[in-house]
Amino acid sequence: MKPKIKLRLLIAGIVVLALVSIQFAFKKTIKLRNEVAAQSFNMRTQGDFSLQLALLTQKNKYYDSILESHALQSNSTQNNLLMALNRNSAKHQVIVRDFNPPHVYKSDTQSEYHFRFALRGEYSNILQVIHVLEESGTFGQVDHIEMKLTQDYRTKKKYLDAEILMLQVQ
Repeated sequence: MKPKIKLRLLIAGIVVLALVSIQFAFKKTIKLRNEVAAQSFNMRTQGDFSLQLALLTQKNKYYDSILESHALQSNSTQNNLLMALNRNSAKHQVIVRDFNPPHVYKSDTQSEYHFRFALRGEYSNILQVIHVLEESGTFGQVDHIEMKLTQDYRTKKKYLDAEILMLQVQ
């Protein structure tokens, strides 16, 4: 072989060797860069999960405190309303005279529950009981109140009776 051809082959070999070594170096660098990006993404999402878990536990405690403040032990609205009526009537010296099962009206989009009950006591005490029930937010709203002053002719005492109709829409 002539020295000129040997020199050209040597230069071509060095260029090919340089290109192959650069390709391997870049390939490994790109691979390591992708791994670092994937690991940093995993660390960010795991950090978000711990933050979300902390937020969810706080929400759970908050909702439990709301349920506890309303003192709801059962799933039945009727039972919860009756328990709240008994608790508040004892506190405000009001007598629960009558408590009827709810009348249910169902349409395609919603259900309406009408609870009818009767209370006996002083005007302000009856209004306090009704106010507590309506402000609790779980039993619905007062739809109608009918107050009657009745007299017991045997004992000659007058009583204020109130018939209340509460509406709950679900």
